[in-house]
Amino acid sequence: MSEPFFFGDEARALFGMLHSRRSARMAPASSTGKPACVVCAPLLQDATRIQRAMWHLAESLAEAQHDVLRFDWYGSGDSAGDGADLRLEGMAEDLEAAIVELSTSTRAGRLSVLAFRSAALPVLAHATASKSPVDLVLWDPILDGAALVEDWQRQQVEQLTVAGRYPFGTPASEPGELMGHEVGDALLDALRSTDHSRVGLPAGSRILVAAWRESQCLSAFIEWQRGQGIEVECLWLDAGETPAFDVPRQFEAQVFPRRSVGMLVERITGMAA
Repeated sequence: MSEPFFFGDEARALFGMLHSRRSARMAPASSTGKPACVVCAPLLQDATRIQRAMWHLAESLAEAQHDVLRFDWYGSGDSAGDGADLRLEGMAEDLEAAIVELSTSTRAGRLSVLAFRSAALPVLAHATASKSPVDLVLWDPILDGAALVEDWQRQQVEQLTVAGRYPFGTPASEPGELMGHEVGDALLDALRSTDHSRVGLPAGSRILVAAWRESQCLSAFIEWQRGQGIEVECLWLDAGETPAFDVPRQFEAQVFPRRSVGMLVERITGMAA
């Protein structure tokens, strides 16, 4: 079953969706606790495009006896706040609230955090501040915040010009707007100064990297983490399923790489066994 609810501080209410085979969120749990996973949404348009795949992934993990919490960052989705309230440091707070919520409401056993694409930036920022080992699943992670902002700005121009949206003339962009989303300068400035290619994680942490293709940035990240004694597993997904994130005319198309989701679910459940 899936259960929508709000959690966190009243002034910073976050929308969550619990995927579990329990009868209710606060139902009694076993003394040992089931594996649990917090699934973090990517930023801006990617969060909309990946919805179906994230739902399927969460439901599949729940079928495999995991408790899964998906949630919206403050200032995005169905959570409280406006787009301008979305900030990097705030997302780290939101993730901590989600971890506490899932841990306490389900008496979770081993808990992992899954980040898709740009969600890796706040997730790794949160992990660096952790005093305990973390279990991370980084799915096609974006590690360079400056490159991400540059890509967003390029996509904004493409949507106004070559995507075919405005055949009778290009409209003027609204201040603080990127691809139809309100984005504050504080978030953009923080992202521009964020580079997680050599981020430090607590000793004993584990990382599963799932990606369709290896890049120089990703390879450097993996090599660095292993050099620091962090256990890193790699899952190379079917390259033929690589989503067309950079094709302007597919900007609103849902992304559902079914085989890749299945491979990821199988690996996550195997790690928790």
